[in-house]
Amino acid sequence: MIKYTGDLRCDFEKATAEITKLKDRIVGYQEQIASLRASVKSLKQSNDFHKKNYQESLAEKDAIIKELQNRLAHAEALLNHDGSNTGTPTSQTPINKNKVVTMPPAAAQMMMKAVDFLLLVPYPSDLLYPYSGDTSTLQSTL
Repeated sequence: MIKYTGDLRCDFEKATAEITKLKDRIVGYQEQIASLRASVKSLKQSNDFHKKNYQESLAEKDAIIKELQNRLAHAEALLNHDGSNTGTPTSQTPINKNKVVTMPPAAAQMMMKAVDFLLLVPYPSDLLYPYSGDTSTLQSTL
């Protein structure tokens, strides 16, 4: 602030000097603002560039993960590929796996009917066990 002395010419010169000083300060601030705006613009462009690269790397990572998941699923399917879930013969089932023998439905039905028939037919016990308890006759026949 200027202290006015009452002398117009002196007060005018002081005011003019103060105004010039303030104008120079304003010009300095404007230059600083312009520099900061350029920095902000540069940082935004850099941020956009890095954001784009990050998005691309995320997409690439996701594609790699998806491919690895597909390869893992394929490998698991190959490991589980045996006679129980495919048409491969049991002779090609790996040694460390249990061999699963499956029958066609018609053969299974015929076998069940045969078992039911055998269970229903009465057999004399002497035909089933001709040497029931008496081992002396068994020894003589040998």
